[in-house]
Amino acid sequence: MPQDNFICHGCKTKSRICTHCGESAYSGGRMIDGKPVCAKCAYRVLVKRPCAICHNDFTGTADWPESRPMCPSCRERVKKAKPCAHCGTYSLFTQADSAAGIHESICPSCRKNARITCPGCHKHRSPEALDSQGRQICKKCHERGTNPFICPQCGEKGVAHSKTRCEDCYWRDYAIKRVIRCQALLSNEWTKECFADFIQSLMELQTPNYAAMKVEQYFPFFMKVDTMFTSRDSVCGQKLLKTFGPNGLRIFTTPYDYLASLGIFTPLTRDEIRAEAEKRRQNMYVTQARGKWFEKEMIAFQEHLETIAKRYADRGWKGKNARFRPRTLSSALQVAIRFYNHVDSCGIISHRQIHQDIVDGFIFQNPGYKQPLRTLVTYLNRHGKVFRKLKIEMVNLNIPTDMFLAPDKCNELIKNWLCSEGKETKKGVIGIFMLMYAQQPSKLVRLRMSEIQRNEKGIYSVAFGSTELELDPRISALFDRYLEHRHALSMMEDDLQNEWLFPGRKYGCHMTSSAVSYALKDMGVSADQLFATSIYNAYQSGMRHPKVLVNAYGISTLTAIKYLKLLDPRMYDEADSASRSQQYVAN
Repeated sequence: MPQDNFICHGCKTKSRICTHCGESAYSGGRMIDGKPVCAKCAYRVLVKRPCAICHNDFTGTADWPESRPMCPSCRERVKKAKPCAHCGTYSLFTQADSAAGIHESICPSCRKNARITCPGCHKHRSPEALDSQGRQICKKCHERGTNPFICPQCGEKGVAHSKTRCEDCYWRDYAIKRVIRCQALLSNEWTKECFADFIQSLMELQTPNYAAMKVEQYFPFFMKVDTMFTSRDSVCGQKLLKTFGPNGLRIFTTPYDYLASLGIFTPLTRDEIRAEAEKRRQNMYVTQARGKWFEKEMIAFQEHLETIAKRYADRGWKGKNARFRPRTLSSALQVAIRFYNHVDSCGIISHRQIHQDIVDGFIFQNPGYKQPLRTLVTYLNRHGKVFRKLKIEMVNLNIPTDMFLAPDKCNELIKNWLCSEGKETKKGVIGIFMLMYAQQPSKLVRLRMSEIQRNEKGIYSVAFGSTELELDPRISALFDRYLEHRHALSMMEDDLQNEWLFPGRKYGCHMTSSAVSYALKDMGVSADQLFATSIYNAYQSGMRHPKVLVNAYGISTLTAIKYLKLLDPRMYDEADSASRSQQYVAN
């Protein structure tokens, strides 16, 4: 007799598996129609209940899809349902429609509510079919076919906004309504006219859609101008700068440039805008001392700096030759407020209590302010009535070792710049002028078109200093390509109206030095590296006298001598001895 038959009833019960759910049917299980069923499934099979879908009473089904009681017929239908590709809901009627551009199976609800941005009319509508490029289009565009839309209002081809007008006509009408609504808030007729003409010029330069979106953005500028000036002749650029500030003029650059292009007022220069920005910055530093014991000292120090600046300007040190610029005053006041806060933290409440240890401690904590602190220390020694004169050690002016670019790096940069095309020619010209002619960003951006001359052979010459330099033919070719792509960045300015070689974003202004530094950062170099490398290469090539660099590149004599001394002291002697030996052999 086989041994398999000798199994007790308990072991047979433990080995039973439910035929419906596959779990053990040992606890509370029973046999139904000769098949083991667990207690949970037996309860579902034996108890009569209504179907969750058809609501008819049924028994004999233990498999409940989605844990809901379903009769055998509904259960089979639900098992054939598929999830919607969009919402995930199970439906028996999911399908795709390749002709309408629907390539995934979706339910009827998603198909009914499906919306796409039609490339023909730019409307958010239901997809109807595919165009010749395989894009989903709406029913109206599909019915129109390949025929272009002719606007009944303007008679031009365009994008259909409705049956009566195109998109440009719609936005043009929309902008006119907004302008009329804004004009009602203006009191002067000349500002109403300027505002309407300004929006019209935006439509011509850009698009009606762009102009419509800018109506309310630029209206506060004209609203402020309307309250400030009662006539066109009374508009003043300095008053605009005082009212809006440099940051405000940056935000309202386009309407400001428009008024300047009309000749209503003389446009401000970069130096004037920068001077106002620095003046606000100086007042901010002085305001930080309000309520403290050194408040009067900060005010007196500011007046002292302004007196020095006025003295420089009265003696002709202004414009290109300016030596005491507004930024110098801001830097001195910034260091002063930091120094006074440091002194106040040490428990000092008077100038007479400041001693050398306080100055040394401040320099130790802020080594970067050592040089700008000299102006304040000089002022304290002369006017502060300190017990003993304060001193600051000389700053080390040695050039860092990583300031000079390697020859391979220089050759690679020059090669890339000379081969630049299109918009990249602007970076190429800037890089060539800085690496080969030792031009600093502050001086480079102030080059005028009138300072560039072209001879009959097509070679350009530039006067960086007192001597006119003739550019290499390859650089002249690069310059020709740049002039083809040179254009004014201001929206309201013509290319020929701007006198600067590198036009800026403000009307009548040049490019900023920070923009040059930002462009050099993308190249992986800095302005100081290009300047130092250019002078180093000049001395390395056998330059004998610093005055040659002064006349050719326009740098100061002190700078030329400083670099000559800070470079290898033997370099000049070796170059001089080599030239003497060549003369001896020739003789």
